[in-house]
Amino acid sequence: MDAPRGSAESEESGELQRLRRRAYGPNPDIATDAVAQARLSELEAARRGERSSVIDAAAALQASGSEPVPVPVPLEGSRQASTSLSQPVTAVSGEHDPDGGSVTEADPAAVPAPDSERIDGVLSVTWWRRRRSLPWIIAAVAVLATAIGIALFVADGLRRPSPVAQLTPQGRPGSAVIRADDDVFVMYDLTIEDFVTYGSYGPLQIWGTTQVENKRCIAVVGDNHISVFECTAPTVDTIADFNIEPALIPPAPSGELSPYVRFVLHDDVVDVYRPNEPGEFYGSSPAT
Repeated sequence: MDAPRGSAESEESGELQRLRRRAYGPNPDIATDAVAQARLSELEAARRGERSSVIDAAAALQASGSEPVPVPVPLEGSRQASTSLSQPVTAVSGEHDPDGGSVTEADPAAVPAPDSERIDGVLSVTWWRRRRSLPWIIAAVAVLATAIGIALFVADGLRRPSPVAQLTPQGRPGSAVIRADDDVFVMYDLTIEDFVTYGSYGPLQIWGTTQVENKRCIAVVGDNHISVFECTAPTVDTIADFNIEPALIPPAPSGELSPYVRFVLHDDVVDVYRPNEPGEFYGSSPAT
């Protein structure tokens, strides 16, 4: 017996949150779990698809609601519904009663069927009223669907603060920045030519590479060596957390001298966040 749809959706939502915490929360450990990364990518793609389908449905409903409603045209030879009651028409028969008086009777062919006329009229008016109300129903559904879609995006946006800075690719790092025998270079068989620099934040330089088993990696460079090196699947945000002397970097938006910095690499952009505590849940969704 299949599980109820609501129960399945709740389980997937809980699984997505658990995987996001492993990827983006304190002490992320998903970088070494390829299966978990693939599942996270699948669930986040499904979530983005649900949002897109809501917006697409709203647009389709709005488009259909804007089309003119055709006016019914009577077919050739058809009879217009009567709006007034016809009076009976009588005809004189040639027969006489035994007393010699004439007998007056209605000619069946000359008497209309008023009940049929009224039924046709009522049906036509009801059908036309339904057709006239259809655009309003469609418009109301479209507005509701659009509101749901907007609410989803707003709710997701409220959960994530804006980055304090964004770093973009700036070419290859300088050859004198780091030693050729740096531990990361040796461990992953890399050279400085395999990296792209995204510039600096305070004294820290941020690099990226896709040369490690087709993964996307981010490196935090300080004191002429790679201090932090994290890799994930390209479909998952690549995150590096770093603690530094607060006086060496710009102050946090709150004005506090927070030592925590989070770098999030996605779509050739590095977002810089200033968490209030280590591993705060920032950057929980890849860019759509």
